[in-house]
Amino acid sequence: MLIFQNHPIHGAIFDMDGTMFDTERLRFQTLQQASQELMGIMFSEDYLMQCLGLSEHSSKKLAQLIYGQNIPYTAIRIRSDQLEGEYIRDSGVPMKNGLVQLLERLKNSGLSMAVATSSRREIAEAYLKNANITNFFDLLICGEDVKQGKPDPEIFLTAAEQLNLDVKACLMFEDSKNGLCSAYKAGGITVLIKDIKAPNQAMLGQASYYFESLYDCLKALN
Repeated sequence: MLIFQNHPIHGAIFDMDGTMFDTERLRFQTLQQASQELMGIMFSEDYLMQCLGLSEHSSKKLAQLIYGQNIPYTAIRIRSDQLEGEYIRDSGVPMKNGLVQLLERLKNSGLSMAVATSSRREIAEAYLKNANITNFFDLLICGEDVKQGKPDPEIFLTAAEQLNLDVKACLMFEDSKNGLCSAYKAGGITVLIKDIKAPNQAMLGQASYYFESLYDCLKALN
């Protein structure tokens, strides 16, 4: 157990992209390249910003709303995944500053830990393995494991339930509006980590704690 700001903590549940890994910027680039290749129009930054934290299904629905029902979304995602995979194989997963040290601190405190990501399991497992952090986690919940994606709280509730923990005793790490909303609705202790998009007041209102980086969070724990 860990005592953090007078809260008894028994578990930690992490989002993956943008929270542990600096992959959101990379995904923006690969999705824009893939959309340009396959439909002749590059996905806008505004659309991609709205997709942060969303499940693949929700991102597809939003793309169809903006770009039309006939958009070759599945093909674009497959091509984007290929481009992203090539980068990861060549350069490794870009990890956020302080990630490994924070995971070590939490694990050494006896916490149960999970990853709750909208990404597909195939990708999540590959990235965790590439970063050599798989052994820190007791559980991996992915987009295909839940019926309702973020911002619905199901993914965080499922993770806490499978860890056999009260959500109120779990730190929930997120970086995006949709992910933070999911963790907040689940009732956990929400930890917002800055990524691509600076948080607005509504996001800060849903964050129990806000840090510029995982390293800053580690310093607060110590």
